[in-house]
Amino acid sequence: MDKIHRLHKEDDRMKIEIYIDNVKNIENDYGNNYFGIIVTSPPYYTASTTPYANLGQYTKEMLEIFEILYKKLRYGRICAVNISDINDGYHGRIPLQNIFYTILEKVGFKYQETIIWAKPSGVKAATYGKRAGSIIQHKKPLYYYPDVIHEYILIYSKGGIQHKPYKGNIRIYKQYLNTIWHINPVSSETNIMPCKHPIAYPIKLPYLILNYYGYRDEPVLDPFLGGGTTILAARKLHFQHAVGYEIDPNQLKCILKNIIHNGIQVPIGIRYISTLGDTIKVVRRK
Repeated sequence: MDKIHRLHKEDDRMKIEIYIDNVKNIENDYGNNYFGIIVTSPPYYTASTTPYANLGQYTKEMLEIFEILYKKLRYGRICAVNISDINDGYHGRIPLQNIFYTILEKVGFKYQETIIWAKPSGVKAATYGKRAGSIIQHKKPLYYYPDVIHEYILIYSKGGIQHKPYKGNIRIYKQYLNTIWHINPVSSETNIMPCKHPIAYPIKLPYLILNYYGYRDEPVLDPFLGGGTTILAARKLHFQHAVGYEIDPNQLKCILKNIIHNGIQVPIGIRYISTLGDTIKVVRRK
């Protein structure tokens, strides 16, 4: 993974708030138009840790959640969603990104971009994976199932993008000035993410999104926090405030380990000053 650079002084501190709760309860936690950017990778309804029984229930739940998130985002700011197609064993292969295009536009978001996350090391060393192995084995028509080594980053805004005065300049990465981002998957980040979520995305993904689309003095929200990757990326960029919601209480220890980089037990429901000086608030409702 390429080196990640800090943009601000080391003595900058960050307010981190973690809720072990359904993100729908954000309605009571924060006012409307509060967050400056939303960056997330929603759960897949086929994952063993999600409570969704089928695609219909999942779609309904995501629609309800993003209706709420739309209200919480400031006008002129970005909602970035990382998603991929999936196999659910019943419908076959589902272009889940198309469902999210529909959801985001239905609740009022305005389409801006689609960025393709290409995984250079996503193919096995033998040059092909399980799906592509079918055509290798049979060598006949209609056995072609290419290995999937890409995902989508959907970039939407609440209304038209609105700029404001900003001191200094963000860092520009020339290799990420087009709509295809070549980023290795999370398996290569053991030193950065010592505790991995089962379907975690690499830290460079939220890092680049936050770098290019976020104002450092506006709050960051990840409504599906997973292992805490978005908060860690925001911390590296010295955002002042980051909030995450995670419905699975088993992820709390993993989140804190990734953020603090040690096994310190953080008292639940109170504020805690980490070894790096950040203010961390944990609210556990699950």
